Amino acid sequence: MAARRDTISYRQTLRGPCELPEWKTQSAPRILSCASYNPRGCCVAHGVNDCLLVEIFFMRFFDFWQSLFRHQMRPLGARGEDAAAAYLQQQGYRILHRNYEISGGELDIVALSPEKIVVFVEVKTRESEALVRPEQAVDRTKQEQLFRIAQAYIKRYHLHGEAVRYDIVGVIWPDGEKKPVIRHWPAALRIDT
Repeated sequence: MAARRDTISYRQTLRGPCELPEWKTQSAPRILSCASYNPRGCCVAHGVNDCLLVEIFFMRFFDFWQSLFRHQMRPLGARGEDAAAAYLQQQGYRILHRNYEISGGELDIVALSPEKIVVFVEVKTRESEALVRPEQAVDRTKQEQLFRIAQAYIKRYHLHGEAVRYDIVGVIWPDGEKKPVIRHWPAALRIDT
């Protein structure tokens, strides 16, 4: 019996190749549902390899599994940085970089203020202020790291002699709320010389 491989489209193999009349109406894949399946791994009636069917099944399964998590909320810190960037843009700042990384750490936001000052912004996001307020979470170690990375940024982009400022943006985003409370502290951090 000659295989009819040339008459079966790839879409039909996704939907159940052995049920040709109703393949358009089926929504879930049917793996190896043909009565003419033989042990050598091929559907005799349609010439479809069962390895292909299993591979397609797992591809569809993993696509479905990933789609479940694709719509989950982003982590709190990432949402807070998005909100802080949007807030700064509303205030007239121009965002130059977000999540600028070097081996020593990361700058959350680098922006240009309306007064043409290069601003390095540390964003701290919390669900509540119960334990530590966001601006208090920037300890001495974090400040030194921020200054070190900012100096590397200044060197890389040849910003020597430009006015520079270090700000903190605190984002309080209670669980279940749609909008956060955002507070901005300009020049919150200073370099001790």
